[in-house]
Amino acid sequence: MSYTIGRTEFHLYVEKNSRERFIRVSLYLTGEKAGERHDLLEQKKDEIEHELGYSLEWSDQSPTAKERRIAYYRRHVDPDDELDWSVQHEWLATHLNQLHRVFVQRVRDV
Repeated sequence: MSYTIGRTEFHLYVEKNSRERFIRVSLYLTGEKAGERHDLLEQKKDEIEHELGYSLEWSDQSPTAKERRIAYYRRHVDPDDELDWSVQHEWLATHLNQLHRVFVQRVRDV
C-alpha cells in the first residue's frame, strides 16, 4: 500500500513478501532526481536513524536509477499467517508513522 507524504515523487509504502518472509515500511523516491534526493537525505542518515532509534536500509542502486528506497524490515515473519496479523499490522502502523514523522519535513526540504 502506498501513502502520500506531501510531495510528488515521494511515497511511504507498507509491503509484504510471503516468499522471502518479511514485511517492510519504506520511503520510496521516484523520478529523474531520485538519486540526488536520496543522497541528500542520506547525508542526514545518522540524525534520522538517531531520531528513529534504529537503522534503515538505504538502497544503493546505480546512479542512473530512477527509483530509490529507504526501508525498515521485519524479517522471518509469515505475512500469510492470519493469527499473527494483528502483531504485524501494529508493527507496520507504528513504523509507518515513525517514518512519516522523521521524513515529512525533510522530504519537503530536498
